[in-house]
Formats: sequence, structure tokens, C-alpha cells
Amino acid sequence: MNPDDTVRDIDHFAPSGFKIAKEYDVAGLPVAEAAFMGYFTPAGSDPIQYELRFYPDHASVLTNGVEYAAEVTGEDALLREVDVRWTEGTRDRRGGGAFRDSLTPLYGDYAIFGNVILLCEGRDSDQSLERCAALLRAAGIWVKD
Repeated sequence: MNPDDTVRDIDHFAPSGFKIAKEYDVAGLPVAEAAFMGYFTPAGSDPIQYELRFYPDHASVLTNGVEYAAEVTGEDALLREVDVRWTEGTRDRRGGGAFRDSLTPLYGDYAIFGNVILLCEGRDSDQSLERCAALLRAAGIWVKD
């Protein structure tokens, strides 16, 4: 988590080559201003899927966004529309088969950077967070290793 004060929007990710696949309706995502699903291809990798959620500021992320990100990421992610509070994009957040027991979460974890929550594809938290960092570096948003 980085409490950076810069308020960012999707245009801040353009330098990375991030490709928007979908813009989600955020009417049911409290206080969120926008949410996108898309792809970024780190050097030497296949395209990686991400979901970027934008809020008015860092405080809004912490008070309104964290619980929503946590429920759809990680080993215990909720993967069915009947189980999540914000249903938009639910099918995009899962891998595996068509039956509940064979569904797996696509996003192993999420990262917070200022007013943005990044859900990053990965088999576990470490891989997901590495991929979140790769996108932030490629966008020129985070230069620390």
C-alpha cells in the first residue's frame, strides 16, 4: 500500500501500453469513479490481466474499496455473482472450469497505490504483487524496486 497523494485516472497507465478490454459500471461499487479490466504485457511475458479501480482519493480507497477488493482476490476469493456485493465483472475474475468446485481466482492479490486499487493476475499473492509492481513501473508511476 502506498498513500501517494496524486489522484490518477486510466490515462496515467497509458505509458505502460495497458490495453483496456472493458470499462465496468461502478454504480454498485461505493464511491468508485471508474473501473477497467485490461491487459499489460511485461517484458518476456504473455499478457497479464488486471482490474484497475479508481477512487477520489487514498482515504476513499481505504474506507470504501479494500473490502470489495479483498473479497474477490486470493485463495478464498468469492467467485460467483450470488456471493459478491459488486457483481460487475465477476466472470472476468475467475479461472478454472464451469463448476463451483473447479473455479479458481484469477487475481491472487491486490495492491493499493494512492487512489487506485490494482487487482493483478497471479497464482498467489507474491506473483500478483510482482505483476502489480511491474505495471506501476512500466507506467512510470512507481520507480522503486
